Amino acid sequence: MRILVNAGVNHWYPKGSERLKRSILETSPSVEPVIYNGFPNGLFVESNPYNIKASALWEVSHKEGRLILWADCSVWAIKDISPIFDIIERDGYYLLSSGYNAAQTCSDKCLNYFGITRDEAEKIPDSSTMVFGYKQGSEIGDEFFGELICASWDGIFNGSREHDNQSQDPRFLFHRQDQSASTCIAHKLGMKLHSFGQHVAYDQDGVTPPESVVMLARGM
Repeated sequence: MRILVNAGVNHWYPKGSERLKRSILETSPSVEPVIYNGFPNGLFVESNPYNIKASALWEVSHKEGRLILWADCSVWAIKDISPIFDIIERDGYYLLSSGYNAAQTCSDKCLNYFGITRDEAEKIPDSSTMVFGYKQGSEIGDEFFGELICASWDGIFNGSREHDNQSQDPRFLFHRQDQSASTCIAHKLGMKLHSFGQHVAYDQDGVTPPESVVMLARGM
């Protein structure tokens, strides 16, 4: 079963969730959209909005063999998203590169949690969790999911997208919550990242995306 998971609460996010759901129903007949309006369970700290991803993914995590794809509220499908699910089926996961490195996007707390130095982090590509997925029942998919859930429970998603003195190292720019955690986990597990713009791209007025792009991103 191929499942697209999303959750949105407050601001424009519920409208983004509806746009995403409509686009999946229109373009991707083999994919079931599972959309939550808020946190679907009480296992995660709701004071951190980025824990909503872990909460939603946990809710659909109890059957093996599912291919799970998360998409942010800013994302929608422009054609059948089966190519991304085909990658999840083949590799056990799908992750995007953001273009940053972990020295720029991981707070001291995050790097310390995963036992990574700032010098090591400078060589680690940052992953984007705008769109990412994994195969339940695959060794690497289950390990990635388990580590991401533990990081959420342990408060590693906590942190500001402003600098906020989360590190004194001049290479550090900002902490990216679940994205920073997934970056460290992906490095630990030796996971490869797909280029942004290959399957997922930003929506730009008047610009036709490459043929391989199946999802676009733009806030409402």
